[in-house]
Amino acid sequence: MNKHSFFLFSLLFLFGAGCVSGPIPPPTDEQATISAAIENHIIENTVLEGDIAVQNIRIDQSYAVASVTILDQILEPVSVYLKKESGDWQVIAGPTPSLSAEELETLGVPASLQKISEESNAPTGTDLVGSWQVVSGSGYEEITFMDDGSYQTFLYAKPFSDGTWIVDQEELILIASSGSELNETYTNLSFDGNTIKGINADGEMEWKKI
Repeated sequence: MNKHSFFLFSLLFLFGAGCVSGPIPPPTDEQATISAAIENHIIENTVLEGDIAVQNIRIDQSYAVASVTILDQILEPVSVYLKKESGDWQVIAGPTPSLSAEELETLGVPASLQKISEESNAPTGTDLVGSWQVVSGSGYEEITFMDDGSYQTFLYAKPFSDGTWIVDQEELILIASSGSELNETYTNLSFDGNTIKGINADGEMEWKKI
């Protein structure tokens, strides 16, 4: 690359970098720092009991928001809000199911972080409990969700796999007890009272209530 080409490339790079705006996913190291800050806050204040999963971390300037789920309990995810002060992430609100727009504005939380997701017809943990017939998109024929946070799948009327499950917004995560190769994630979930539809690694999925 000659000096002229390098100069043009540098200008394009700087111009492109200056065009990035709005909330962005934090880099991996920042995400780990935020997760650690939330976990330490929960441990120090004993606000939740049980193993937790910190998910959906989003950051906008010096503020961040994440959802927290207790792995062994069927509870809706709660939100945690943080602010970066003197280089350290500090929890400023939560864990809480919700805060009003006025409360979040008082805390200085940017509008882009004041809502984890748009309102949807995604199923809740309570909706999932029970047995479902697989119409498409899964490698088994039936799945049963228990209210203790465990699940069991069946193939040819025999047990196929089992593990624990987490529902978070429009995402369902199955953590298999027999190994990560059987873990599954379903996204863009919708629920009409009798049918659950969504997307997984194999494409579209559909389950019907039994």
